[in-house]
Amino acid sequence: FRFRWQLMAITIGRLFLNTGLRMVYPFAPAFARGMDVPLTAVYSVIALRNIAGFFSPLFSPLPEKFGRKVVMMGSLILFAGGCVLVVILPTFWAFALAMGLLGLSKVNFDPSMQAYVGDAVPYAERGKALSVTEYAWSLALLIGAPAVGLAIQAWGWSAPFFWLGLLSLLSVLLLWRIVPRLGKRRTQSLSLRNAAQVVAKNRVIWAAF
Repeated sequence: FRFRWQLMAITIGRLFLNTGLRMVYPFAPAFARGMDVPLTAVYSVIALRNIAGFFSPLFSPLPEKFGRKVVMMGSLILFAGGCVLVVILPTFWAFALAMGLLGLSKVNFDPSMQAYVGDAVPYAERGKALSVTEYAWSLALLIGAPAVGLAIQAWGWSAPFFWLGLLSLLSVLLLWRIVPRLGKRRTQSLSLRNAAQVVAKNRVIWAAF
């Protein structure tokens, strides 16, 4: 469909975010050796990073206030900032802070991306469009992880942060040039209470749980 170029730009940005998210699992030992910390310390940081998902509802007003595109770009810039921090200061605490920023970037980018696709793509094609963005999750391990391994082997444990930060900033430019900023939709805001009522009434959601 006509939205394919915009969808490609969004998926590329999400690919870099997901690579940063998934690379710590297979390469945790390499990160631990590089920072001279126990492996358990790296996994503790991963656990703390995942707590960011619980704060996702707190950031839900941002796409409504500033626009989906702006929040997607801001999330990638936040992620790039965390990567730059590790490159400049390759220490455990910088790594931990970068992982926290990555977690916040992820929980802001994905809802904004899904909302943008929902606004831009006709209902009949929405499922297909969202399924394309899921390539970013699988390609992060199929392509991103081997690339991370090569970077670590060639330049050291912090090298992936340099490349992911640079590529994330380039993807911001790509989003800025290719993805149009949509006007605000005149729809009623969904509160947490409304969402809870929807979940309670739909058996399909309970089956998924």
